[in-house]
Amino acid sequence: MLPYKITSPTDARNDFFKLLDQVVENHQVYIINRRDSENVALIAESDLVSLVETVYLLRRRAAACR
Repeated sequence: MLPYKITSPTDARNDFFKLLDQVVENHQVYIINRRDSENVALIAESDLVSLVETVYLLRRRAAACR
């Protein structure tokens, strides 16, 4: 599992551009903890693409083994 940090919407908004830089430069995932709704993950596009590709390849391999 990817390491992640949790922040509030207010803190994310106050330091938004700094937060974006940390996400991209350090490959750090942030969970934005919302009080009355589902939380949201902030993840770099390159990390997301990598995760999606890995899941796709694992599913293909699992399907091929059946």
